[in-house]
Amino acid sequence: IPDALVRAYAKKIMTLPGVKKIALHERMAPVLLTIDGTNAPLEALDRAEGQFRKIAVEHEPGAVDLLREVMEPEFGAHFFFSCSSDHIYEAQMHGADKGSSVLRAKELVKAHTLVCAGDYENDIPMIRAADIGYAVGDAQENVKAAADRITVPCAEHAIREIIRDLEGEARKKL
Repeated sequence: IPDALVRAYAKKIMTLPGVKKIALHERMAPVLLTIDGTNAPLEALDRAEGQFRKIAVEHEPGAVDLLREVMEPEFGAHFFFSCSSDHIYEAQMHGADKGSSVLRAKELVKAHTLVCAGDYENDIPMIRAADIGYAVGDAQENVKAAADRITVPCAEHAIREIIRDLEGEARKKL
């Protein structure tokens, strides 16, 4: 993400009500900007260097609608926006989402079939990229709609159930 764009995005989002923290993710540790009513976040932003891949914003419950309304029209051409929990709103470079990443991993390891599972909006590109995309039973409705299959909720050992499901299909083919 171009440095000037990151700074413009972060400076604007810091002014919105409900924002608590901003993490600028690069290859190493994120630069964390805590919103506490001082100029410290802006000073930290000015000292930050790196190739940022994602900007994660921790916010108060209910603030995501305002974040979307204000940020997406202005920055939508540059970022893919999603939520990774009920209080984390993310902006990532186009092509740096989970879908792009798992397709690259599949290519690198020359995998035959890519199976992915998710629960939040940031998992949708990955689920769509998969040959078989699962949503866990307690996933958001838009995640379930994007999935090929729905399994049990996370707390009910969703990954174990997915493996059992796939093993059962493999046995039927033998």
